[in-house]
Amino acid sequence: MNSSVTKTLLALLLALKKLEIPLSEDEQALLQDVGQQLALDPDYWEFIEPELIIIIQANSTLHQLFEAIKVKLDALDGRIPRELLPSLAYLEKELFGETKEIITFDGQTKGEPNNQPNPVISLTSSILRLSNQDHTVKQLPFIQEISNYVENYRYFNTYFVNPDDACEGLRHHITVPPSEPLIHGQTYLLLVDISPERKGIESEPTPFPDQALAQVWNDSESLPLDLVVASKDFNIDTTFKKLTLPRSGASDSVPGFLTSAKKLLR
Repeated sequence: MNSSVTKTLLALLLALKKLEIPLSEDEQALLQDVGQQLALDPDYWEFIEPELIIIIQANSTLHQLFEAIKVKLDALDGRIPRELLPSLAYLEKELFGETKEIITFDGQTKGEPNNQPNPVISLTSSILRLSNQDHTVKQLPFIQEISNYVENYRYFNTYFVNPDDACEGLRHHITVPPSEPLIHGQTYLLLVDISPERKGIESEPTPFPDQALAQVWNDSESLPLDLVVASKDFNIDTTFKKLTLPRSGASDSVPGFLTSAKKLLR
């Protein structure tokens, strides 16, 4: 789910959910037109998107919410579990109280074609064609589940700093850029944190497996985690430290593991 259309439409639905000032009748009518276009010509996204963006930009509050959520979806890089999206049959029942014989992305109805559109397009089209779209999305449980996932998604970040740069405290450290080589024999601090912000030395982000801890939170607002570091490329003074993980948001950076490179790295 990493396409431009998917992220744009999900950002719109999540922004509508957060919108506190109701849409005007004119705004509702414009979004209904977009919903109709998505239903009739889902492959014409390159023509539909500019019109949709103009509608969003005309509402400053909606636009701010949309852009903030879009940044988070871009950072997720498409990593939204498919199971968070309901089938179209489920959505029809939620919206209209009845189920029509339609295609779901969980399987094909007998005799129907296989070239079904992106499921996010189908879901968004069904919602936008209604009036009071902002009110509608607030009533849909799956929108809340996706919102929770996007807001609470976190990364396991590791990065190096020079000890001298961290003398004023870890909050004022200067990270060694990933492009800068680590010098043989020079001492570095390896910092670790868990955060909604993607950062660190890895070219590919490392998602933090929050779901693995789902059964141990209970009523706690934070969890103590043990961090163990091992490497064949570095000498490490201490391989074990503690990290306190809040239920949501960013942890503090663990006080640095003091390391020195055994050879020129990167």
